[in-house]
Amino acid sequence: MKKAIAALLAIVVLLVSGSLSEEASPADSTEGSRLVGLLITREDISGHTGESGILLASCAPEGPEDETGYRFGDISGLCLICFIDPDVNGESRIVSSADDGISAVDFDLSEDGRSVKMDAAINFVPGRDDDLFFYNPVLRTDSGQVFAVPGDFMAVSAAMNPPGSSVGQTIQDERKHMENGTEITDTSIVNIRINTVCKPLKIRLLQFSAEHELLKSEEFDPGAVPERILLLADTDYLLLETVETGTDGKPFIRREVIGRDMDSLSTMSCRDDGICLSHYHEVIWTAAVPENAAVKNTVVGNIKTYQEMANGIWTCDGRTYQYRLEIKGRMPNAAADSSFVYLSNIGEISFEQACMAAGLSSDLDDYFSPGEAVLVEMN
Repeated sequence: MKKAIAALLAIVVLLVSGSLSEEASPADSTEGSRLVGLLITREDISGHTGESGILLASCAPEGPEDETGYRFGDISGLCLICFIDPDVNGESRIVSSADDGISAVDFDLSEDGRSVKMDAAINFVPGRDDDLFFYNPVLRTDSGQVFAVPGDFMAVSAAMNPPGSSVGQTIQDERKHMENGTEITDTSIVNIRINTVCKPLKIRLLQFSAEHELLKSEEFDPGAVPERILLLADTDYLLLETVETGTDGKPFIRREVIGRDMDSLSTMSCRDDGICLSHYHEVIWTAAVPENAAVKNTVVGNIKTYQEMANGIWTCDGRTYQYRLEIKGRMPNAAADSSFVYLSNIGEISFEQACMAAGLSSDLDDYFSPGEAVLVEMN
């Protein structure tokens, strides 16, 4: 069975239509199992599959109900999975997951769920010697059992794959069956690529005015940049500088300009094994109140007095805010709903966040900074 799978992988097309032995799956038949993803490992998993030739997965919920993490015993690897799962009521849900270390993930499913396409990348800092990445197909039986089979590998090295280059593979699975006298084709495609990058050393955020005056400079270790980046009111553009190790071993700076039309940016941090993690950050722009700005309305809140300006922004305690958010909900064991009004430079605040930041939390991390949001009314 291993030889048959290896031969099929050599032409980058996976068509597993035969059944596996009862020893491999004593509870389920694996006949008709379908490709649902990849397990990317740095070692050949053949030594862990035994006579069955497969590596069974266990799963556990990770946060929301539609997020499920899969683990393959003691094997260390990165898992990418997506499939349609029908439940007992005849309805279906999309199950998708991508481990940290897999970035640029895109899942494309047809409306009927018969066609699934997955695109993803791994950012990697190569060494002088070859690093091997085994792309092991992950399959799922009709009864819901998930397992991996040994796959081929891609080799990456600094000499053959300089920063900015990539290598990739495509795995495809097609299943044909009859439905009401019509032949139906189910297709699963997984595209994976290894992007070679330089190791990030430091990350700097530089805020500039419209006159190109440096207003603020901050430096962070990779992975330590805040999830939300609040900019000064006079900031016209943000310069993202990443200090990286060049191919000659010397540091160099990569720069990216973040304009007011952009509400996010991404950075990277590198693990000890050379795999880089992608981090995404919300950029919060604020606006200065023009000297001749007219006050449209003054509101005396039961916590703070604030103003609505004629140009559409809000002010309170000398600060400006883009939004006025009224957040309603009911606290646990409460007899009536509660309402919070925040002036905010954050587009959305959940009811739980509003409650915690209103004074219910003893954790300072649950509170907003004055530039992010301010509570002006509470009922």
